[in-house]
Amino acid sequence: NQGARGLWGKSTFYEESAGVPAIIAGPGIPEGRVVDTPVSHIDFAPTILEGAGAPVDKARFPGASLVAMAEGKRPARPVISEYH
Repeated sequence: NQGARGLWGKSTFYEESAGVPAIIAGPGIPEGRVVDTPVSHIDFAPTILEGAGAPVDKARFPGASLVAMAEGKRPARPVISEYH
């Protein structure tokens, strides 16, 4: 939110500036479930491949499955943000 914490820019890492909501839906994904596990943009490629039934090469696509997170699994990894 602009003005949150007295700041008027997006160059901070408070949730209001850095957080991006992710919404997924589909077969096997619990409807209406809210998960507070942080996700990263790198999680989308393996999730899309998984949904399409394609193999996921973890060396090439190191993200975690958003479907697994919706089912309650929590990947043991940090989610990194950076500002140029």
